[in-house]
Amino acid sequence: MSRRDESLRPPSTGEGALLAGVVALLFVIVPVIGDVVAVPVALVAVVLGLRGYLREEAGSSWRYVVGAAAGLLSLFAVLLMVAATGLP
Repeated sequence: MSRRDESLRPPSTGEGALLAGVVALLFVIVPVIGDVVAVPVALVAVVLGLRGYLREEAGSSWRYVVGAAAGLLSLFAVLLMVAATGLP
């Protein structure tokens, strides 16, 4: 396979988990609307991270672990913010 063909490969599950985890972490710091966006994106990061871990894709092992951890951290941060502000 040539180098050009390698650059056209579809993104792996690990890359999707990492991207979703980073996006969720970014949205956590946005007041009110960020919580609504961060929770579903964080859940996607956790699901993709677990899926990648169970499939054990070669070459992206750190990506799905970091993505799932970022998703869990985002969920925890949203939970803390909701508990601290007393939102229903």
